[in-house]
Amino acid sequence: MPQKRTAPRGNVSFLLYDGVGSSKAALRLPYPTYREDMLGRLYALTETLVMQHNGWISGTPHGDDCLAVFENVKDAIRCAVALQEQVRTISVTAADGKVWQFPIRIVVHKAVEEVEPDVRGHYQNHRDVIYAARVLPLACAGQILLTENALRNAGNPTWRSKAHPNRRLKSFEETPQVLYELLYDSVEDRAEPGSHYVPQWYEETYRYIARPHLEEAIVHLFAEKTANDQPYRLVTLHGFGGIGKTRLAIQCAIQTAGIFEDRIFYVPSRRPEFRQTASR
Repeated sequence: MPQKRTAPRGNVSFLLYDGVGSSKAALRLPYPTYREDMLGRLYALTETLVMQHNGWISGTPHGDDCLAVFENVKDAIRCAVALQEQVRTISVTAADGKVWQFPIRIVVHKAVEEVEPDVRGHYQNHRDVIYAARVLPLACAGQILLTENALRNAGNPTWRSKAHPNRRLKSFEETPQVLYELLYDSVEDRAEPGSHYVPQWYEETYRYIARPHLEEAIVHLFAEKTANDQPYRLVTLHGFGGIGKTRLAIQCAIQTAGIFEDRIFYVPSRRPEFRQTASR
């Protein structure tokens, strides 16, 4: 993509996004349709909006993801909102009449450290980019997540935000993170970060009542290390029947989803038809 500015440096802000469900679209649509009518339109929209908000696109987008860099975190947030609002206009009708859209998920993070791009204007190996990339897979379709440093430096944004505390991320396990969902379109009932890993067959009978002290104690166990410096892979919850162990375990799994790069597996014990592992 052509650039009209020099690569920002200093305490910049990063906007990362990727597509949700794009692999299915790639398999079901003719390749030229997917590549040009969907990805091509997404890239063109991204380039326009990033430039309008004084940003810089790092590298050439590949697949359905992108990294944009801004000197001002408010510009990054405004660009994220514009992307979510306008990406809804991208749709393709397949031969069978099915309409395919291109939902994306976004994270905005303000760098904690000074950032210097390389000679090509790339930032991919910087610690703050790695941090943002750990957060991104937790977001759901249509969601914008702000890191704590992004929200703190955004001043008084127009949109409200919703806090999701006690999140653990790979390579940052020691410290619980707070992620903030930007309620840019006033939708407050999107799934919480990490919950898209819960299998479709799981049905919640009753609304979960938060137990932050228990959640923190359980989740913290995954941040501890064994004698050979490996994370614990098994934590067992025990107690009387009916006190909510399974629901508590699922909530803790959602909060620790960022630690495990591959995925989280759910193996139900009382439903033989679901004995095979269910995953994302």
